[in-house]
Amino acid sequence: MKSEKSVIDFEQLHQLSGQDPEFELELLQLFIEDSVNQLKTLKTAIVNQDAESIRNIAHYLKGASANLGANLVYHSAFKLEGAAREHQLENVESLFVELKTGLNQVQDYLSDQVSES
Repeated sequence: MKSEKSVIDFEQLHQLSGQDPEFELELLQLFIEDSVNQLKTLKTAIVNQDAESIRNIAHYLKGASANLGANLVYHSAFKLEGAAREHQLENVESLFVELKTGLNQVQDYLSDQVSES
């Protein structure tokens, strides 16, 4: 697994939360819950080769992950959005897996933090 530092930009997260650790955990939990729902819709869009929907969902996830400093999710969503914008859908499945992996790493970090408290 990648280091925690590469999974989450803590400076960004601390700035967003006003240095409130409990609020950070709440923000990350909401992000995970929302992203899981977005991934379900994204998977359907990929199966249907719906470039516009893929682009829109990737754009949404890119913005949400950037706000929280979820680096790996952001970079995967950025690449996925670009591929969909250019209608280069041959790699979207692997980018989806990359995106899901990044989200799982955020979830793992969150689970570790919750179990420590």
